Amino acid sequence: MESILFIESARSGSSREALAAATRLGFTPILLTCKKRFLCQFDASTQIYCLDHINERVIRETIQELRQKGYMIRAIMSFVDPYVSMAATLSNEYCQSAISVEALKVLENKCETRNVLRTNSTSISYEAFIPSAIQPSFSTTDRKFPQILKKATSNGSKDLYKIETAEQLEAVIEKITMTNGYEQWLLEDYVEGIQYIIELAVYEGIPNVIAIIQQEITHDVTFVVTGYDVCMTIEPKMEKELTSAVDEIIRDIGLYHGTCHLEMRYTDRGWKLIEINPRIAGGAMNRMVEEAFGISIVEETIKLFIGKEPDYHKKKMQPVYTSYITLAKAGYLLQIEGAEQAKSTPGMIEVHVSAAIGSLMMPPLSMGCRYGYVMAKGITQEEAKNRAEHAANLLTFYLEPID
Repeated sequence: MESILFIESARSGSSREALAAATRLGFTPILLTCKKRFLCQFDASTQIYCLDHINERVIRETIQELRQKGYMIRAIMSFVDPYVSMAATLSNEYCQSAISVEALKVLENKCETRNVLRTNSTSISYEAFIPSAIQPSFSTTDRKFPQILKKATSNGSKDLYKIETAEQLEAVIEKITMTNGYEQWLLEDYVEGIQYIIELAVYEGIPNVIAIIQQEITHDVTFVVTGYDVCMTIEPKMEKELTSAVDEIIRDIGLYHGTCHLEMRYTDRGWKLIEINPRIAGGAMNRMVEEAFGISIVEETIKLFIGKEPDYHKKKMQPVYTSYITLAKAGYLLQIEGAEQAKSTPGMIEVHVSAAIGSLMMPPLSMGCRYGYVMAKGITQEEAKNRAEHAANLLTFYLEPID
């Protein structure tokens, strides 16, 4: 029985859609997870193995068990941090994949990524440090503010701060020293400009820009993306500069075979790299790109892993916008109204609410504090955005205040 082995998944979004993609391609998806609730949340086509711990030793033991049961594993994959490079390593060993593991390992650590790209034209000024080991003068060193402070292994806008003053830097460093004092952190220049996600695949050394998505970012305590606008086109000058920037980044990272997504800002000094992640963006990203261009990134990634040539040609050009749902106040969710009305609005692709009744809702402190999304299409990008935001405004969340 030919199978694809997946290491962890989210409840919805790109990582879960990869399981369905494996089924479409004729494979049995096998999911290794620590989340016992998944045993009753996934359809019967997915074989689920619930583990107490996920580490390389346990996975190797599980692979042996699966082989003894007659499963022929064609690829081992993960679309979830921090398992991407480990899955690729095992896939290369057990399945003769050709994924650029060392490059993916670099991309799993923001400090290592910055160090490798320190002379790259898209790089920005940064300082890597361990809070518990810095000198008292670190906070008072003369710097240009604002700065961005982030943990080297952070994701989803967790452990990320916009620092406006030396006093704020001192206070935040004192805070993180208490909780993450022995881990690596980065202090980076803040870059002005519109931010984009660049979904990218590299096949036999050739970078393929699959999609460019403009982000709308809400900044309060941290940065949370609340809107995604799939770009049908960008200005020729921007596109030419982006192609050059992507080629340079991929060359310096050493990614010959694999996928990633870049977060970049277009500035008066050209494209500047905010960060890279060694996987497709999570959440609604795969669905957005599939609706906009007819490309399932997760399906083409599976092809890349099993040695088939992926197809990144656009089959259509459909403007798509996704508006994420955040709340201004904290409280326990009592009721949601307006979902059916939102689903019936023109151009609607999907209304997805991830919050459960009774759960604690918080203002947007990280990407995890987004409680669903509305995805819509339109004749133009502006129409798609207006439709998505209108439908999102029809949703009402009733909360019980926290005492």
